[in-house]
Amino acid sequence: MQFVPLRPQQHADLRLTPDQSFLPLRTEMLVPLAASECTRVAREGTLVKPADREQIYLLAGLDLDQCCYINDTGHWLGRYVPALLRHYPFRLANLGDEEFQVQIDPNAPHWAAAGGEPLFLPNGEPAPTMERVRDVLTRVQQDMMRAQHVVGLLSQAGLWTTQHLIFGEGESKSAISGLQVIDTQKLGALPEAQLVQLHRAGALALAFAQVSSMSNLQDGVLAASLRNSPAVAEIDFGGLAHIDWGRLQ
Repeated sequence: MQFVPLRPQQHADLRLTPDQSFLPLRTEMLVPLAASECTRVAREGTLVKPADREQIYLLAGLDLDQCCYINDTGHWLGRYVPALLRHYPFRLANLGDEEFQVQIDPNAPHWAAAGGEPLFLPNGEPAPTMERVRDVLTRVQQDMMRAQHVVGLLSQAGLWTTQHLIFGEGESKSAISGLQVIDTQKLGALPEAQLVQLHRAGALALAFAQVSSMSNLQDGVLAASLRNSPAVAEIDFGGLAHIDWGRLQ
């Protein structure tokens, strides 16, 4: 995918036909998540944090350029489609200094069908469809920034730990490295005052969602791929036992 800035001079003739195939997104191994959708995604997917980024992601594949959640016909295999995928072929690019730009994938199938809704009026002003898209992208970006904030709070508390998912056997053995999950022993050992602070900031909800999501490596969309390559995961699946729920008021 190659996104370009959306400009009325260049894209006045584009017509949007929504609900197209997700096939162009089959290379997305990691899907960024907004704060409000993490708990929902965690019911069927595994949440991870790259070691070099303050952002939470859905682990959607077992290798670079692979998304196990999108099948050969371009359909999403999970019950819930993350916001950034739902709003494809649009995205809001961060240009820095709190400046954002609406961009599109000009090669997306959303522009190929006859008919569709215009993005711009004849005078070059945004059409109602484009106004709605911009409003939605803005809300999602704000929600993404909330996710980055709470991920950062968990980092400040020292709760992220780097682990490896090793799968396959013999010469075909592979590993996913550079991803972080919540250290449940450190989480369970936090003093009560700090737990309350994280709870009030919404960070504990994300921490619990991440921990519970690990079971989806054994029983989820990725589990089918792991069964095809028997896994030995260096991950603590029983981490919730380390948490004293009685201290969370």
